[in-house]
Amino acid sequence: MNESETSRHALIDAINNSAWESMLAEPERALAASRDALECSRGCGYEAGRANALLNIGWCLFYLSRYPEAISSYAEALDSFRALGFQDGVMKTLNASGVVYYTLGRYDTAVDYYMQSLEISRETGNPEREAAALNNLGELFRECGNEEEAIRYLLAAMEVLSRFEDKELSADVYANIGSSFMTMGNLPLALEYLETALSISSEIRNRINEVRCLDYLGKVSVARGNLAEADEYYLRSIAICEESKNALGRIPALLDLGDLRILQNRGEEALVCYEKSLDQARAMNAPRYVVTALRSIALFHEKNGDPALALEYFREFYREERESLNEDTKNKVRNISIQYEIEKSQREAEIFRLKNVELKEKSHQLEDRNRQILSIARIGQRITSSLDMSQVMETVYESIRELLDVNGFGIALYDEAAGVINYKLFIEDGKRVEPFVYPVSSDSSYAAWCIRNGREVLINDKEKEKAAYVKPTSLAVGMSAQSLIYLPLMMENRTIGVMTVQSLKKNAYGDQDLQLLKALSIYVGIALENSKNHDRVNRLNELLTAEKTKLERAARRIVHLANHDNLTGLPNRRLLMDLLRAALPQADRMGTKVAVLFIDLDDFKPINDRFGHNVGDAALIAFAERLLKLLRASDTVARIGGDEFIALLPNVKQKEDVRIVLDKLYEEYQSPLEVKGSGYNLSFSIGAAMYPDDEKTVDGLISKADEAMYSVKRRQKHGYAFFDEAHGEGALPE
Repeated sequence: MNESETSRHALIDAINNSAWESMLAEPERALAASRDALECSRGCGYEAGRANALLNIGWCLFYLSRYPEAISSYAEALDSFRALGFQDGVMKTLNASGVVYYTLGRYDTAVDYYMQSLEISRETGNPEREAAALNNLGELFRECGNEEEAIRYLLAAMEVLSRFEDKELSADVYANIGSSFMTMGNLPLALEYLETALSISSEIRNRINEVRCLDYLGKVSVARGNLAEADEYYLRSIAICEESKNALGRIPALLDLGDLRILQNRGEEALVCYEKSLDQARAMNAPRYVVTALRSIALFHEKNGDPALALEYFREFYREERESLNEDTKNKVRNISIQYEIEKSQREAEIFRLKNVELKEKSHQLEDRNRQILSIARIGQRITSSLDMSQVMETVYESIRELLDVNGFGIALYDEAAGVINYKLFIEDGKRVEPFVYPVSSDSSYAAWCIRNGREVLINDKEKEKAAYVKPTSLAVGMSAQSLIYLPLMMENRTIGVMTVQSLKKNAYGDQDLQLLKALSIYVGIALENSKNHDRVNRLNELLTAEKTKLERAARRIVHLANHDNLTGLPNRRLLMDLLRAALPQADRMGTKVAVLFIDLDDFKPINDRFGHNVGDAALIAFAERLLKLLRASDTVARIGGDEFIALLPNVKQKEDVRIVLDKLYEEYQSPLEVKGSGYNLSFSIGAAMYPDDEKTVDGLISKADEAMYSVKRRQKHGYAFFDEAHGEGALPE
């Protein structure tokens, strides 16, 4: 290699090193530099520079949340490092690939990359890569919910880190240990490790880890009751995400801040946080966060008395959760087998030394384990296919009986708000026990201990082992059982209940049985949560239906009141005018006439003055009722004033038909009206106008009927007259 090539290679190495050191603080700038190094390397055929540039590009893309591009760049870098035989580069790239798949929730793929990196690091005696792989495996166990196993790997990583200095990796390991202690409820240790991690991350400008530490510290502050301190942590986290363009990191920070605002009784601000997180999660195509944000918004509206909006978001939450459930469940089941695979790899050297018969036995065990996992998946599909809680529980019971010795079985739901554990199903010796409730504070309940500590209970000799969990004198459910397993049922890091399996035999259950039930409990938790959500949606539907019926009833009542007289229930002037406007065109189409009768009671005021308004009102009602009985069903009677009525008679063939009706009215009203036990004779005057003979407009018809009525009043009262006769002799009854 000549001097020019050496100089060019040195320049490329310098660019790559500079990009590596600056990518955490300035990923976009580092990405541009790495791409320059890549082009230079290709131009001069410098394969080592090309491989390092590709690795740097992958990390920069990862920090910018451009995951598909990062995966592609890592794959190309890995091929280059392997072709060059650079084991350190191979391990770095394997680790980086595992990180991006872990971030995307592809745990099965992530663990493959981590294990390859760990094996090579131990073979080549590389402590830096070994510590990185151990840290990544610890993170993975944390995600699987096995905090104790996670801390074991993380502490092993700390031990390896003591041999050299790597602030970036140390900050990451400290953060992981702190978050594990936080999950386990050890807040002092969590605070100590997280503050150390934050200090190192800030020093080296690792913005992603800063955000993570601030979020965890916010949760610790909330758990300690220091809401103002939590507020500062979350706001700092969001500010750093915006500054560094860490869109994915901003989503959980907004969700946590929203939950904090709820605790601070700042509901509208909480809603803003939830809605921003939902928009960001959708933009990032992050279904896990979409589901969480939708649930938070739905619960907010439900709590704030808006069932319609709550139902809308619950429906969307339910749909999104169901869509992502299959893939999420597959990932979780795969995660259950990770610990087994890791332990198998760690004992690989010993297995190779086993005799043939022992090797075959191990092989059979592995096959049994795989069959068991497939069996769990099939059972899980059966469990999650139902939305009926009772059916879910029965299916779980029948499925577990096929796999284990079961004399007692129970599932309880945890009501955090009420502080109680509600056993919805408990079966002992094949018989159902009546549902019962335990307070979560009980010191005589294994289930209460399980929920308070967030851990499973495994007992194979109750008399010897129960003192570690309950009072020695306690009379817990299943008192005849000697072997017990209690498992917390989890959903999105929330404890939603407990499942127990019990046997009359001692030493009935082993660790493998516990792992089987833990795998199955994932499905049970999902199925119970789906059932609860389904019930919640049904309740909201019922509530909205009731509200809708109530509103419709009220609307009908309002319309009726707006168009009818309050006293008699007859149509008022407004409704009469609408009916009359409709009747005139209909008469034109059918070739018929319309009659309008203006009716006014004669000397009605003395009745009110003498007997009181109650009697007067009753008389008006009785008059209206008799009037309705005398007219046709197609006719309309309206009250338009105190003692004034108008009758609308459509479909009249000729004037003489109306005269017959008028004569009938006067004949029937000769007999007194029965009003509150007394009889009263009511006198009235009627004016009639005909369409289209007398007038062709609505207002004109009423006006001319009114004029005809007054002509009767002026002459002798208690009679009727048609408009065209009103100025002549009239047609008054004898």
